[in-house]
Amino acid sequence: MELRDYMFEQVRLWNSSDDKMFSFVEDKEYSLAKFKYWIVKYNKATTDSSLQQFTEIPIQNEFASRAVQGEKLIELEIPTGIKITIFK
Repeated sequence: MELRDYMFEQVRLWNSSDDKMFSFVEDKEYSLAKFKYWIVKYNKATTDSSLQQFTEIPIQNEFASRAVQGEKLIELEIPTGIKITIFK
């Protein structure tokens, strides 16, 4: 088993446990710092793969013009700058 596969499995085990991070690595052969490094790598790998499954929904002009005239129901803006607005 490669190191990457082993550490990703360790991250999955920790995610499914109720242990605190420092308790989980206490009896392991790797340090807390190394485990944190692999958590970041794991999160990046799983996030990137989910972004590849993103499907854009095209908006036809006839619907867009009506939406602009409608009343805003919900507007959500996240820190990355993405804004989602739902009109009535």
